[in-house]
Amino acid sequence: MPKVTAPLFSLTASGTLDHKITYMNTQTRQVVRYNVRQPLKRSTLQQAHGARVADCRTAWRQMTPAAKVEWRSMAAILHMTGPALWAREWFAQNIFPPAAPLVPI
Repeated sequence: MPKVTAPLFSLTASGTLDHKITYMNTQTRQVVRYNVRQPLKRSTLQQAHGARVADCRTAWRQMTPAAKVEWRSMAAILHMTGPALWAREWFAQNIFPPAAPLVPI
């Protein structure tokens, strides 16, 4: 949390705000810096899992409305949403496109 001296006039400030902006006082001037975070490097397994999640999401979006109603009604019994049940079964049944998971009974 930045510390401000004389808050009405904001004479000085120091510290970091939300990991994005840093206020500093050097010997000669006051500096405000924007902190740039480098994106995290994802491993090959993480990238593969991300691709499977994207395939699952795409398959849900391409389903017919009648099939979505069936999944949502089954999910309601289990206190879940339709897409959540779809994703759970997608990974539990180890499905790859263009196949679709079977509706749990």
